[in-house]
Amino acid sequence: MSRQPKPANSLRKLLEDPFGPYPDYRILNPEWPRKSGSVPRPVLTSVHMKCGGRSIGLDETELLKEAPSSSRIAQHNVETFGVLEIEKLNWLTETGKRWLEQDLRKRDDDFKTAGKASQLSLETVYGDGVNSGSTISVWLKFDKILSATYMTLDEDPTLLVLQAADRNRSFCIGTLDVEVYHLSRNFLERYRMRRVIHELIDGSNSPIEDRDIDWLVEKYLTQEVAMDKHFRIIYNPNLSNAQYNKRGDLRLSEPRHTRTIHTSQIREMFARQAEWILADQVVSLSPNARYLNIKRWYKFVREVRKARRMARGHGKRWGEPWNRELYGIWAVQRQIDWTKFGGTQEDWKRLLKNARNNPAPRFQARDKSQPTPKPWLPPTTRQQLSLAEPLTQRYQLQGSSRPPPPPPPPPPPPPPVEPVDFQYDSDFSEASTDPETSEQESDSEHDPKLAREMPWYYSVPPTLESTQHTWRCPFCNNYQLDLLKPEEDELEILPVHYADLLRLRQWTTVTDPDVVTAFGHLVNNHYKQHLAEVMVQIVADQEKGTSVRKVAKEVKGKKRKSRNTSYK
Repeated sequence: MSRQPKPANSLRKLLEDPFGPYPDYRILNPEWPRKSGSVPRPVLTSVHMKCGGRSIGLDETELLKEAPSSSRIAQHNVETFGVLEIEKLNWLTETGKRWLEQDLRKRDDDFKTAGKASQLSLETVYGDGVNSGSTISVWLKFDKILSATYMTLDEDPTLLVLQAADRNRSFCIGTLDVEVYHLSRNFLERYRMRRVIHELIDGSNSPIEDRDIDWLVEKYLTQEVAMDKHFRIIYNPNLSNAQYNKRGDLRLSEPRHTRTIHTSQIREMFARQAEWILADQVVSLSPNARYLNIKRWYKFVREVRKARRMARGHGKRWGEPWNRELYGIWAVQRQIDWTKFGGTQEDWKRLLKNARNNPAPRFQARDKSQPTPKPWLPPTTRQQLSLAEPLTQRYQLQGSSRPPPPPPPPPPPPPPVEPVDFQYDSDFSEASTDPETSEQESDSEHDPKLAREMPWYYSVPPTLESTQHTWRCPFCNNYQLDLLKPEEDELEILPVHYADLLRLRQWTTVTDPDVVTAFGHLVNNHYKQHLAEVMVQIVADQEKGTSVRKVAKEVKGKKRKSRNTSYK
């Protein structure tokens, strides 16, 4: 008589909690995961870390220089624990299968009040019977090596990746244990902040001597805050104004109303990590590794520490790093203890002196050899749009045979500002509404002012390195074009020849002329969607050239037009 399968609800309760912990090198198949770009890294959740018998976070493990010999990470291994869902049994070694099956049966026996010993097997759980599709989660244990990777991967900069000692196996971190997250907040904020700084710099032509705290605050207000109006990280999928592409990416049909952010909030955000931002630039002896004015930033660091002490004197806290246990006293000491970032005090004094005496080149943005990826978010510097050729002829891939277009001319100087009776704090002024205009006002003429206010990315041809095949929209941060896996709705807008070329992958490199042309068509079409959202049209005419025009829309039965649409 065949054994009856376990009821689904009973099995679900049996598998609810993870088994283990098990050492990764004992239970995981040495051949898994295979080192392939198409195979995603395994994901761990509820990750916890210990060192020397106590919890530890990424604030303490991730240093810019070698850990001091007196630190616990120099004396003990960093033990990492995380929950891994075993999707297939071939992920496990024979030892791993045996251990897991023994623990599975033991738990099954513990759940029973009486009866025979459990005969439940892994094949029963993962098999093709009634309970097909069930999986088991385990607590995995491994020793962390190398530095954590965050905000630096081209495939997805939001990934946090830890490396295990066994076979250099890497894991994506889905969630952190609450305590470890608290001990890692500075690390996460530092690398998010560095990425934002690089994005602001990459979209600007400001010389490095101008890049100080005031410059960052101003750029953040005009670029990052404005960008927030066009996408959401957390959102209700049932919103009436939400639109999606086939990948499920959110695209707002209208800009949303965002919370007003004051300059003091942005300033405090940079103040929390002011010392680390300075250390991150001077740790390399190369002047090209610097992205801010070192002398001005060092002055800002000293001002921040003074402001922290003054706030403490009034019973407040301002601009202090997270994790008071690690940085509480350190944040307000008159003498900065740079060893919190690794190395010795003498090392850092020498590095700071070298940085002050060897400034970076005038227009140095940052060291491009560093693993910081190209930005996805849009800077909004006003650059003159060249109207000498249609947009579809402006796309250029690095390494292709087409010559690059000439750089756009600088924007004209702003008109003089008329004196007014009252001044208002721009941080608290609400977005202006579109002015109503007459129905007779023509929308078919080229608008030079509108052309000057076009977003920066219309002036700079989109580029792909010869080894890349994906492009992400610099404006909405939602749309990604993959030339290896184009969506069918994207191919529909292409001429048949180019659509078949991409659909059948009849190309070798992204620098092939036909691929360049197809890429231009696809990017052009996506940009047109953004223009349509703000009622702007770019028209190419063989006789009159290319013009930028405002398109009227119907509002309550009559046309309404905004001649002052801002793209910032």
